[in-house]
Amino acid sequence: MNQQPAAPAATDNDFAAAAVSPDTAATEINSRRIKIKKRRPSTYVIWSLLLLISALLFYVYISMVVASPSDLGVTYTQRDYNTALTKAGISVSYPGMDAAEIEEFTTKNKKRKLMLADYELDYSRYTMRNFELTPAEATALMNELLPMFSLFSDIQLDIPANGRFAASSRIHVEKMRQELLPDLIGSTQPEFLSRLMPRNLNLKIEGPAFSIANNTLLQPEPLDEIKLGAVSLRPFIGNTDQEIRNIYTSYIERIYRKVPQLQIRRLRINSRRNFVFSGVIPTRITIREKS
Repeated sequence: MNQQPAAPAATDNDFAAAAVSPDTAATEINSRRIKIKKRRPSTYVIWSLLLLISALLFYVYISMVVASPSDLGVTYTQRDYNTALTKAGISVSYPGMDAAEIEEFTTKNKKRKLMLADYELDYSRYTMRNFELTPAEATALMNELLPMFSLFSDIQLDIPANGRFAASSRIHVEKMRQELLPDLIGSTQPEFLSRLMPRNLNLKIEGPAFSIANNTLLQPEPLDEIKLGAVSLRPFIGNTDQEIRNIYTSYIERIYRKVPQLQIRRLRINSRRNFVFSGVIPTRITIREKS
């Protein structure tokens, strides 16, 4: 029978190599701990930065899209709206609808945005009008007169001091893109990017008072504050010369120039901190839904 060769006997050198002193073992363990600890701070910093960035982006999104527009402290009542309508002399007609149907239509669509392409708005009875509105009356008129067709909602107009003006509102992006700026926005970005745009944006502006003369918007001084939610746009469009301001005010002019034959001869803020209007306006608006 074959026998397996016996294993060689361990020598003193083998026992010496296998033996590790307590101090050496502790040093190796501590070294490993130090290496592990050195990795942790960088991980914490990265996660902290990611959480901070996420929180900031969430805050910006909430302030721009979800939250209400900035509160300027301007409120109004039904009386303010009735007074503003009486001063302007404007009436609205819905042919084919009785009082109950008109009430149902306006109530149902007050918080909705209807596209002008689906309705016929007929402006008539143009009259020269001169009137003065308080900030509450102007705010009421802007919010309550045909809100379903407006590009804005939750509007507040304020005159915080002589020679100053402030406004806040929610802008309805898709309606503005289609009805006011189709040539500008549609030609500068792909369609897929338009679909990614939020439905609403909160805008706030404040600065030297503006005026309108002969349908031309005059903003001689840069605005002090232009914000979308919590994001300031002033670094981008606030510090601009008059020529550049004329370009973006020309797009704002489109809002009121959509009313045919409207003549704003003068719109300004007076020393009583009210809005003073003089011009030719349609005093009757007839609304029909297209077949």
